[in-house]
Amino acid sequence: MWCYRRLLKVPWPEKKTDKEITQMANVGERLLQQLMKRKLRYAGHIIRGSSGPLLQLSLEGKIEGKKGQGRPRRN
Repeated sequence: MWCYRRLLKVPWPEKKTDKEITQMANVGERLLQQLMKRKLRYAGHIIRGSSGPLLQLSLEGKIEGKKGQGRPRRN
């Protein structure tokens, strides 16, 4: 969005929404469709597990064991 604002010469104090900027640039639906496609592709990449176990663990949210009692120690 910052790039579109720069290309259209919209000053930063001017309160324009992202929706207005995309309408001015005539890229609204096409841009949103491309973003959704990229998000889905990335989600499939993570679900397959090819990005490593840490991302898959954060997506699924399964942690074995018990949480320690009290305040965490500083490392």
